[in-house]
Amino acid sequence: MYDQYNRKIEYMRISITDRCNLNCTYCKGFDALTHNDILRYEEILDICKVAVQLGIGYFKITGGEPCARKGYLSFIESLKKMDGVHEVTITTNASLLKKEDMDTLKRIGIDGINVSLDTLDKECYKEITGKDCIDLVVHNILYMKSIGLHVKINSVLLDETRDEEFLNLIDFGNLHSIPIRFIERMPMKDDKVSHRTKKDILSLLDNVEIDKNKYGNGPASYYQTNRGTVGFIEPVHGKFCDQCNRIRLTSTGYLKACLFHKDGMNVRNRTNLEDMMKEIIYNKPQGHDFEKDMAGISMSKIGG
Repeated sequence: MYDQYNRKIEYMRISITDRCNLNCTYCKGFDALTHNDILRYEEILDICKVAVQLGIGYFKITGGEPCARKGYLSFIESLKKMDGVHEVTITTNASLLKKEDMDTLKRIGIDGINVSLDTLDKECYKEITGKDCIDLVVHNILYMKSIGLHVKINSVLLDETRDEEFLNLIDFGNLHSIPIRFIERMPMKDDKVSHRTKKDILSLLDNVEIDKNKYGNGPASYYQTNRGTVGFIEPVHGKFCDQCNRIRLTSTGYLKACLFHKDGMNVRNRTNLEDMMKEIIYNKPQGHDFEKDMAGISMSKIGG
């Protein structure tokens, strides 16, 4: 389906839980929902069926930490089997994954796994996340890669991260042929704003050339450098609203067409679900105003 600005909306991000086992400095400080607040998997699948009818075939499973919710593997398998679904991927911090979980993701044909990882330094990781589990995360990344899963690393551009840590992440990604994307931090509600940008990272590298290859369905731009490939997602300084192809479903059933704007609707248990989704998609705002103001809701309430 196309919105009023002729953008083809074909991608939905689904938050299946607001819970997370980490306590990252840029994503903490909210009251967790109760189990009855969040959508049942059957409800999410019903919403996805309507989404598919409207032309949405690409789904990203997020949280909180999606692996923290019981039954997530069976849910993903059911979504993968749904007629009209082209691709299902997942975003995770990789700290809760067990070998059998990763083997199951391989078996059911997950199309990609984005791992959130802001540093490889053990102490810095502990300071950011509140947990001492970087060795397990790296082990799981390498295991997923070894069994043929498509892995990417997402790293938030934090002011407190040293240049050396950014370079270590780039080297790690290229050593193991894992695309790494640095994500510009968005000024959400009450969140500290980061001033790090793509320009800061590229200034640390030599022989920088634009890479026109596509490594997924998202808005990342990539560059070839003396240290290999590096990608960036810039919602503020590289505003890509004219290319935005997504909507977001929160764990409580609220459907949002834009991170910044407050518009959206609760689509839980709605008999007129298709009409509501059509309205939300068609009226998707033309763009955000992060460059002028903060959003009215925290990222943790919307989903990753």
